[in-house]
Amino acid sequence: MIAQAGILFFLFQLPNPLDALWLQLTYSPETFKSIVLSWSTEHLNFYLLHYYLDFIHPLIYGSLLLVLLKTLKIPLPRAVFFLPVVGALGDEVENICNLFLIMNPDDFSKGILWVGATASWVKWISLLITLKTFIPRVQREIIKISKTSTTTHQR
Repeated sequence: MIAQAGILFFLFQLPNPLDALWLQLTYSPETFKSIVLSWSTEHLNFYLLHYYLDFIHPLIYGSLLLVLLKTLKIPLPRAVFFLPVVGALGDEVENICNLFLIMNPDDFSKGILWVGATASWVKWISLLITLKTFIPRVQREIIKISKTSTTTHQR
């Protein structure tokens, strides 16, 4: 949570914080360059600072989600356990590619942009599927616990 809050702090210094998301997901060199060029030097520096946390953050959330999935006392397909790892790896690849493209505007590579955008899409899809798997089961457990607790207190 602290890493996420720190990342959000840096991203909310941008004129449009959603630009960070569009930067991750775009396959268009023109869109990528126009977003970066629209930022002042100060905004660009804030964005670059977020990488200090964003290289650590995937390791934290990937591990946490994996542990949380393993704590569920219900059978899950094996593939579900790979999703947090795939998401975290996608995040790291995306960070490396985007950082390279930002720091080397004269050596802009459509291939690196494509790899970074694909890694970002893989990250978001993997994490959304993980959360979709996890959240309903947690809700059911909370309801079950609250019913048990209510029954116990009524006696």
